[in-house]
Amino acid sequence: MGKKTFWLGLTIFAIFASLMWLNAQSAKRDGTLFLNLTSDEPWRAEMAINYATQARKLGYDVVVFLNVRGVFLARKEPLTDLVKAQEQLKTLMALGSKVYVCPSCSKRAGIKPRADWIDGAIEGSHETIELQMAPNTKVMSW
Repeated sequence: MGKKTFWLGLTIFAIFASLMWLNAQSAKRDGTLFLNLTSDEPWRAEMAINYATQARKLGYDVVVFLNVRGVFLARKEPLTDLVKAQEQLKTLMALGSKVYVCPSCSKRAGIKPRADWIDGAIEGSHETIELQMAPNTKVMSW
């Protein structure tokens, strides 16, 4: 076998292996990450949403439930220190993840359910519980 044939074969193998790896990274995965976010502390919220975004990019379904102080991330006009976390949340939504907001927590925080929420936020209900309790769901709370 000549050097040209060897290098051509190696190049074809490398391209094939790269394509297989890329396909595996973007493949739909079995399972859902249910992110229960109760905090409006910027570092904690950014870390949680970043983790969820990485799971989404790996092909997992991701659902975010904002409750307790986490509802402040759903405000159309977030507090200054939550702007970055909310931008991350919107990016996650653009990737196809759903974001549910606890309506009673929202009212308690002085935020009008639906009217004061970012576009695409969904009112939490029995559906949120069903998603959280599904057999193939992993729940992480932050």
